[in-house]
Amino acid sequence: MTDGLYTAEVLRTRYVTPLMVRVTLGGPGLYGFAGSGVPDEYFKMFFPAPGRTAPTMPDVVDGRWVYPPGEPEPELRTYTVRRYDAAAGELDVDFVVHEGGVAGPWAVAARPGDRVGLAAPHGVYRPPADTGLRLLLADATALPAVGRIIEELPEGARATAYVEVAGPAEHQEFETAGEVEVTWIHPGDGTGLEQVLRAHDLDATTYVWAAGEAGVMRAIRRHLRHERGLPAERYATLGYWRPAAEEWQRRFSRVADDVRAKVAEARSSGKDSEECQDEFDAALEAAGL
Repeated sequence: MTDGLYTAEVLRTRYVTPLMVRVTLGGPGLYGFAGSGVPDEYFKMFFPAPGRTAPTMPDVVDGRWVYPPGEPEPELRTYTVRRYDAAAGELDVDFVVHEGGVAGPWAVAARPGDRVGLAAPHGVYRPPADTGLRLLLADATALPAVGRIIEELPEGARATAYVEVAGPAEHQEFETAGEVEVTWIHPGDGTGLEQVLRAHDLDATTYVWAAGEAGVMRAIRRHLRHERGLPAERYATLGYWRPAAEEWQRRFSRVADDVRAKVAEARSSGKDSEECQDEFDAALEAAGL
């Protein structure tokens, strides 16, 4: 471990559903790993370069990651801590199985002894103390976080979850002390997470947590903030992925400096984090992103 970076090895794998595989990590390189205590906590995962059995891990220099000269930088992806057992030294990560990309195929092929790297986790799920209903909106990529949120609910806490998955075979069950209602959404149902949210009543004690495809999350955040007028402490939205991500990143690179300059200007003018996010979203939309 180096300054919040860890290496871990695969202990075992199993399919939770036909399209979700759980990889259990452990080993001495995970010693000292400390969770944030937030149930949607996520971290950067370092995957081996093609032909390698372990990822190149950086050193931390002045707070930045610095890779050894000439070494291939690993592919980085963000994943949720589905379960962490400090006593056993085990960490579970759930992967959606799909063609292409890096992480899904790696998880399907993972065998005991395979190694990956991890960065220290953090999360954003923080319902206020007076929260009545927790409204959870997620697609399959955010299901691991939803599962942990539900499982860690205190006795009597109320939650309603809407989760988009490929079909009934992808449904999961969760043990919880809370009072929970889960509604599964499938392709062809004629509705989506934003539509569900627009039809849902929210009172002054509701806390909304939403995660999934970045464009959908942008629309959900805009609805919560600008149409419903929820204060920032009453919602959290996370964009986990984008379709055609490489093409999006290529297009973003053309306007990245301008977008970041607008956000920096907003920050320097004293705008809060949500106002800066508004500037970021507006700049992306102006660029056709």
